[in-house]
Amino acid sequence: MVAHIARLSGDEWQEWANLLLSRHYGPTEYQKVPDNQKGDAGIEGFTRCGRVYQAYGCEEPISTDERYTRQRDKLTADVGKFIRNKAILEKLFGSLKVIRWALFVPFYDSRELVARRRHTRHAPTGGRRRATDHPRRSRRWPRSARRCRVVVRCRVPK
Repeated sequence: MVAHIARLSGDEWQEWANLLLSRHYGPTEYQKVPDNQKGDAGIEGFTRCGRVYQAYGCEEPISTDERYTRQRDKLTADVGKFIRNKAILEKLFGSLKVIRWALFVPFYDSRELVARRRHTRHAPTGGRRRATDHPRRSRRWPRSARRCRVVVRCRVPK
């Protein structure tokens, strides 16, 4: 089934997401991370209470399967970027302890995406979870985010 609802995507969704998050948490509690100079290090912004957001809105209309594929690929790529950019992010976060990394999307309609975020939490570089993955994950993730949960959040109801 193809969704025919006009939705924000790309830069429009990122701008809207930052506005929503700033209004939700308050302008002094939400910190946007600009991407004009050398990118945004894999995050859109973060809160003082330890929540990190990456906004993503794919082009619509598309099928549920295609939306899942694009959102899954974005989730996997950006969690990987979050891990690779740990030196940059630790400077941004300072003493902040990250409790949640969220892919913030305008809409999702696949339970597989929810399952994928659990897989990504334990094996952020992909592949199957093994008994040895969790301790290695701790060394790969930024120090401030080693107990972080990966989630998918949606602003616009179905």
